[in-house]
Parts: sequence; structure tokens; C-alpha cells
Amino acid sequence: MKIRSTSGMLSGLLEMVARAVSARSPIQLLSAILFEADEDANLLTMKATDMEISVSLTADTPVEQGGRVAIPAKPLLQYAKSLPEGEAELETDESGRGATLSSGGSSVYLNCYAPDDFPTLPVFPESSGGEEADSDAPEAAAFSVDAAAFSEAASKVLQFASKDEGRPVLTGVLVAFSEGSATLAATDSYRLGLNRQKLDGAVEGTPTAILPARALKEAVRLASLAGEDGRIEVAVTENQAMFRAGEAGLTLATRLIDGNYPEYGRLLPHGFEETFSVKRDDLLTAIGRARIVAGKQTPPPPLKLAFSHEEGTLGGGEVAISLAADTGAATEVLSADVPEGKTFDICFNPHYLAEAVSSISDDTVALRLNEPLKPAVLRPAAELAAEATNGSAGADPEGSPHGYLHLIMPMRDQSQNGS
Repeated sequence: MKIRSTSGMLSGLLEMVARAVSARSPIQLLSAILFEADEDANLLTMKATDMEISVSLTADTPVEQGGRVAIPAKPLLQYAKSLPEGEAELETDESGRGATLSSGGSSVYLNCYAPDDFPTLPVFPESSGGEEADSDAPEAAAFSVDAAAFSEAASKVLQFASKDEGRPVLTGVLVAFSEGSATLAATDSYRLGLNRQKLDGAVEGTPTAILPARALKEAVRLASLAGEDGRIEVAVTENQAMFRAGEAGLTLATRLIDGNYPEYGRLLPHGFEETFSVKRDDLLTAIGRARIVAGKQTPPPPLKLAFSHEEGTLGGGEVAISLAADTGAATEVLSADVPEGKTFDICFNPHYLAEAVSSISDDTVALRLNEPLKPAVLRPAAELAAEATNGSAGADPEGSPHGYLHLIMPMRDQSQNGS
């Protein structure tokens, strides 16, 4: 095999594919990238997998001699990135057991693996314009979606997936596609991010899958490489999901997490006694200052929000933010939209609340509350106002056209129990 490229292009392609390379597997071949060069078509295909996710990419590249080889990814990528911009050449020796990357006066020789032992990767279904699929391939629901809309929906909820491998279902993100929308949910049992995003385009059936959070992060990266039409292709089977973007056919495949995702709809309140609004950036800054005092105290001390608006006073009310920790205490008062005569105190994990507020993209955050120890819901205030205008206000975006919410469990107010 012998191909020509530029050092910049080669390192860029390697970076995209190497994200699927296994860093810990005892199987050495999974630390390699498979190169397949087609001399007739002048195409180079690169593939990598860690057996959970896989990435393949096809690029137009001058191919002087076709062939296949599996090259260790880490040293190849590091060397390619170290080269100055210029022409580069990648060539295997006659035995096929080694490859040389050269550019200018620099070159490196790397021992390679037998390409025939490399795992067979999933092929994007033919119905979505991909390569001809195997006749034994599992039946797939295949469709295309707007890349930017999908990326936005996924990015809002990803951080709320659990890190606890003891509950594998919660380490994933539930993704449910339907005609005109995608609903994504992630929870670690203490908070829930739920986003229903409008997606134009036809969807076959109502495919639902639990994607590993890592795989969904890679799908968001892939979405940024969408072609001129701004769309990515999606295919969902019983045990895997695939995403493809760009004319080069950058394809990501992932195994799905097996299991039943929690019925999050049962956690969502059907109504709220109170709704208060606060400027997002002001609230986030105040929480950040309080977190300085909280430090790394475990468990974290509760952050108290005390909403109030005295009767007969001008203005829209206020929220007093306070936190008492082993190292000291912090207090701050912000303006808030609170109905006249109302008071309400509630406490949260300061770190969880900061992440919840950060996930709201609106200028103003609406906090929807019932009792101090009942789940609270944060919504973009503008989104909530639009729903009220349309007569469809509610906690669950499923009950309205589209929307985002964050549900968070409160903490007990320690100042009231003497602790």
C-alpha cells in the first residue's frame, strides 16, 4: 500500500478516527487503525473500534498502490501531528508487517498488525444511501435529521447521565425519534435532563434506543461535520445505532445499552404551586461564589434559595442565596420575579444546581416548585411564557410542542433540624 497526502490532512483524518481506538483493551489489534486503499478509485478508508463504538471514514487521496494494513494509532497520530505542513507519504513494506510515514527529511517506521484479523465493522444500511448492506444485516429504521438541532438537543442532557457503572442503564441517554421530533433524556437518579427538539424530515416508525453517553458525545462531534445540507443520517437497529455525516461518509456505530430506562414521566409533577424567575447569569454567578465556600466538602452543604416579595413593596421580589459550610458561610441577594406576598424556601446540592442552571440557554430561568422536598423543575422562562400564551404550559415537553426542562431533587434544610 502506498498513499500520498499532506501531513495536515492525514493528521486531521487520524484524529477523527482514533477517537474509537481502544486505550485499555488487552487485544493489541484494537489499538490500531485499519487502512484500506483503493488504487482504482483513489480512495482511502480508515477504521477503528474498541468493540463498543466504531468509526470509519473515507477520503479522496492519491493512491499509488492499493492494499490493507493495521497501523498502531497512537504513535502514528502523534508523529503525523508533529510534522510541519507539507506533502506526506505512507507506505507499507513488501511483507505488509510494517509501514513508513515520511514527510520531507523525516520518517518513522512502525510495526503493523495483520489486517485480516481486524473486526468487521457495521455497514450503514443501503436504504439510507450507504454501501450495500449484508443480506443478513439486522433490520434498521433509517432517516436523516438536522445536524444542528440534534446536536443542541443532545448537548443539553449529556452531562446528566450517571457515571456509576453499577447501574449501566443510567450511564446512557435515552433517545426516542418520532415524526418531526427527537426526545432525549438523561438521569443519574438525582436530576433529570429532558429535551424534545423539533427535527424536520421523515422518520421510519418510532425508534428508541439507550446510547452510551460517550457514543452520543461522539455523535455530537460527528454532527459538526455535516455536509452542505446540514443533515446527518441515522440508523437504529435492535442492538446498535449508527450516524453518518458529510460527503466523505464519516460513520459512527455504537452498541446500545440493554435494559429498561426509568419511566421518567412518573417523576414529573403534573402541576406547580409556585413559579419564580431569576436572571440566569446572575444566579449562576451567585451559585459559583457560594461553591467557593463549599469547596470539596462531602457531602456538599445545601444551597438555600429563599424567595420573597413583601406585600405593598415595589419591585418584583428577591431571592436570598445562602450556604453554610465547614469553612464559613456565603450570602447574596438577587432580584427575582416573585408574586406579591409570596415566600418560599428550598435547598439544593450547589453543584447540581449550577449544572442545571448552566444547561438553560435562555436569559432567564424559571423555577417551578411545589413543596420544599418535592422535585423542582427548571425551564427557560421564554419557552414557558410561549407555552402559556399558546395555552399549553406544563412541566413535560411531551405535553407541549417542544422544549427543555431540568428536574432536580431538593436537599433538606439543615438549619431547620438543628444539624
